[in-house]
Amino acid sequence: MPTLLLVHGGLWEPGMDADAFWRRPGVVTGLERRGIDVLTSDRLVRADPARRD
Repeated sequence: MPTLLLVHGGLWEPGMDADAFWRRPGVVTGLERRGIDVLTSDRLVRADPARRD
C-alpha cells in the first residue's frame, strides 16, 4: 500500500494544523478509502530563527 506524507499550508493562520487542513475537510479519509496510508505533520505557525533543530 502506498504512503503519502501531507504537509499543510495555512502559514501564519492561528489554529491551523494538520487536523484542520487535512482531516476535518475529509482529505485523509478520502485517500484512506482509496487504499493510501496517510501521514500528516504539524509545523510551526511562524518560522523561528532561534531554533537550531
